[in-house]
Amino acid sequence: MKDELLKSQMHFFALMEVLHGSLDHSYVHSFVELYLKSEYGTDYIDAYLQVYENYYYVYSSVDTLLENREEKLNDILMQVTGIIVRYFPLRNRFFLLISVLKLIRSFRAAGGDASFARTINALRRVAGRFKIPQKNYLNAEAFVLDELHRMPGKKMLLVVSSVVDFMPDVKFICREPLDGQLYFLYDDSAKVYLFFYKGKDCLELNHSPVIPRQIYVFTPGSSIKGENIQPLYYSDVVRRYLYFHEHPHIVYEAQEIAYRYPGSHHGIHPFSFTAYSGQLVAVMGGSGVGKTTLMNLLNGMTRPHQGKILVNGHDLHENHRTLTDLMGYVPQHDLLIENLTLYQNVYYNARLFHSQMSTHQIAEKVTHVLQLLNLFELRHKRVGSPAERLISGGERKRANIALELVRDPLILFLDEPTSGLSSLDADNIIHILQELTLQGKLVFINIHQPSSSIFRLFDQLILLDRGGYPVYVGNPLDALHYFYRHGGLASSDMVECKKCQTTQPESLFRIIEEQEMNEMGIPTGRRKKTPEEWYALFRKEVVFPRSETQPASLPEKTVKPHDRWRQFLIQSERNAMSKIADVSYVSLVLIVSPLLAALLAFFCRYMTKDNGTYIYRFSSNENIPAFLLMSVIVAMFVGMIMSAEELFHDRILRLREKYHGLSPISYLNAKIIYLFLLSVYHTIVFVWIGNAILEIRGMTWMFFMILLPLYFLSCLVGLIISSSLRSIVAIYIFVPILLIPEIIFSGVIVKYDKLHPLASSSRYVPVLGDLMASRWAYEALMVTQFKDNEFRKQFFDVEKAESNVTYFYYYHLPELIKAVKEWKSGPAKDNNDKRQLICNGLNYYRQVMGNVFSPSLTQISFTANEMKQLEAFLEKQLQWLKARKKALIMIRDSMYQSAMNRLGGSQQFNAFREQYTNDKITEFVLNKTGLERIRIEKNNYVPLYEPLYQEPLNNNGRSHYYAAFKKIGSFYIDTPWFNIFVLWGMAFVLYLMLLSDVFSMLGTKIYSLWKKLSYFIQQYFFLNRFGKIISKAH
Repeated sequence: MKDELLKSQMHFFALMEVLHGSLDHSYVHSFVELYLKSEYGTDYIDAYLQVYENYYYVYSSVDTLLENREEKLNDILMQVTGIIVRYFPLRNRFFLLISVLKLIRSFRAAGGDASFARTINALRRVAGRFKIPQKNYLNAEAFVLDELHRMPGKKMLLVVSSVVDFMPDVKFICREPLDGQLYFLYDDSAKVYLFFYKGKDCLELNHSPVIPRQIYVFTPGSSIKGENIQPLYYSDVVRRYLYFHEHPHIVYEAQEIAYRYPGSHHGIHPFSFTAYSGQLVAVMGGSGVGKTTLMNLLNGMTRPHQGKILVNGHDLHENHRTLTDLMGYVPQHDLLIENLTLYQNVYYNARLFHSQMSTHQIAEKVTHVLQLLNLFELRHKRVGSPAERLISGGERKRANIALELVRDPLILFLDEPTSGLSSLDADNIIHILQELTLQGKLVFINIHQPSSSIFRLFDQLILLDRGGYPVYVGNPLDALHYFYRHGGLASSDMVECKKCQTTQPESLFRIIEEQEMNEMGIPTGRRKKTPEEWYALFRKEVVFPRSETQPASLPEKTVKPHDRWRQFLIQSERNAMSKIADVSYVSLVLIVSPLLAALLAFFCRYMTKDNGTYIYRFSSNENIPAFLLMSVIVAMFVGMIMSAEELFHDRILRLREKYHGLSPISYLNAKIIYLFLLSVYHTIVFVWIGNAILEIRGMTWMFFMILLPLYFLSCLVGLIISSSLRSIVAIYIFVPILLIPEIIFSGVIVKYDKLHPLASSSRYVPVLGDLMASRWAYEALMVTQFKDNEFRKQFFDVEKAESNVTYFYYYHLPELIKAVKEWKSGPAKDNNDKRQLICNGLNYYRQVMGNVFSPSLTQISFTANEMKQLEAFLEKQLQWLKARKKALIMIRDSMYQSAMNRLGGSQQFNAFREQYTNDKITEFVLNKTGLERIRIEKNNYVPLYEPLYQEPLNNNGRSHYYAAFKKIGSFYIDTPWFNIFVLWGMAFVLYLMLLSDVFSMLGTKIYSLWKKLSYFIQQYFFLNRFGKIISKAH
């Protein structure tokens, strides 16, 4: 392609020379040679000069008497321009036309008007074929030929002079005492600035002499200097053009800003600078000098401890919300959502910020931004993670920039936009940013060590040294001269190659960090100038006058975020699309609960052998309690695993959206609602499959109601872990750390009365157990399965009453009578604990059995007479309990018989019982295997006989394990429903904690403390070992 393109250009020059007819061939030959050298280097000069000569010989040999000679040459010219259009970008085509205009200007008088007009007409036709707008070409033509009065677009003209004496439409910059004028032309199609000088002063363009009336290209980073005039920088010219366009004008001013890291003397030391619309400002420095900290100060994420930042005279932190709406920030870390396409990432981001725009308008805007960043062809490609490399590093950086550009920020901050990129990708990124400055944007970037071509694009440089010391602010090329001069180098004229116009930005760091040498010529490790000395020199030589101007009007905001409800809907849609796009995630989410339910239920389906055949009976399946416990653990495990990464990967994205004023609550609610719906699905399929395989009848609804809050609560725990920890490895280590206590303190593996004495209890579930969600869920499952099944619920009330009577008849009252006798016998009379035990025992009996005391026994003063009456009363109560027990047994048997008759006989009755009741659950909740039936603990009789039937000992909701009811005041609440309310209450508390970000802040604090501790430990061991090595060496 390059060979064909070069031949086409030689073809073009030969045709233009022949069409003109009066150009000096040797001069044109030299001109073409110089053109090849400047554009392509010396490698191609000889070969393609010969190509040019061959074409010239062919076309100059055409008979001049032919009538259609000129027409044929023009036809060939159009064919050649077609090839150039195919391979040359518009900017290069524009330069090619400028080159020919410069050539024919030199021979305008020699060829006469006819030759000149013929050539100009041909060039105008070529310009049309080159797709250069007619007005732009006529501007360039008049400018190069020095016929400024013919320019149709005088608004594109800028004059630099010491005298204001020009037409109103012409832009003007004053430079006194400049002799003559500098004329600039901006072409908005090629995005290029041309200039020439008329005058007698000796001016330099990037330290090379400026020849009067010679046309030059004013490239980014360039400067024009003279002996007696203030330098004219590229940014000065750009800013003046922006004033005359519809771009909003921004003046960004930092006044003596400084920052100190907490508990440290390091940070950013005081300095000032001013930046304007249309500038590309670079913050340079080595690793760890505070570039990111400075960027956070400049963009308003961190408040300076000293000084202030003004935007058009308005304080950034006093008007934070208003001014940050005008700003954009692209952090070093990735902001893209991996499972969305490039288009979807930008589209949903745009929808969040542009409530005033329709969906069609947003789509057009996104398309425009992607085209601007050369990403449109990749718009339907999933971005993936950086490790997957579905798109290149450069494309990923541009996609992150697109997320901000779609907001139309006027000030753009980018942290290390070229890190990790190839030199080509880095150049592309910086050139895109430089293009944005031409649209009136002010761009700040952090960069470590740019190439020469990138360095020249900067309009302003802020250079940081170690410890956060600013050591230079100003023009980048001037920085090289500044440090060469103060670094004591031989000549500062060598900072830029005169031939290739390249610089060595890395020499800045070599000079700043240059070390002293000992007598052997070996570096000593001590710098010639410390950061403090460079900083002092900078403060002495570079003075920034303090602005006292009044606040100017701010540009109108281009973004208007939706309200919280609309943000929630958009965030929900974005989250759903991201999940659906991940096939492996969707597959795992859909299959994990059904698979675990099937596996657990299948292996828990215990069968008995009857006549050589395995028969499954629900009543005799000993694994049902274990299955219910595993259901609880699975719910917690799946819930935490599903949500453990939800917030981790979006940490930087959340900070960015919070910085831009989006609601973090809307973002979190979108995640939470998604996880809630996922919890509903997992609960339904787990309960339905598990109950179907194990033939657990009639419990689907209650199991769903119990496990749903547990799933959801576990998801919230996962979100908290995700937002608090800073490592994926730490997250997945932390999940089992949370699950193990839930298993141990669920009351199944280790009974609550068998725990360490400090934590154990027989009267109530210990506080440690009450904090475990597994305890509430498992108890609810066991209790509801026992008492709410179709068989048991018919007889539960009478069985409970019988159990209570049995307990008091056989265990409670005999123990109480024993205590009364012991008190009467003598030694225990003065024992207050025994008195309290008797009182508590009587109160519990009255609470369960009703007000059975005679008036004389309601208040016991423990006199001998009263104790005698009490003993007699208790003996009578034993007789009453005996009769009551017999009556209850008769009622129960009557109900059993009635059920048998209704079902068709005892065989059907037993089958019905076996379908709905489970012997192992009965054993657990009624403590059938326990030998101890009553226990004295803390002056209370604790019933251990059939705990499910026993009444709670207090009315604040606490009770023993497996209680059928919980008591709040005088109200009794079924344990399953009470526990469900507790689980939802736990979820609500976790939700509030998640919204308050308390765990995230705690995690950050712990992480910071751990970093300091680890640094101290490393330093201690290093210095200790290093000191021993030194001592041995000596």
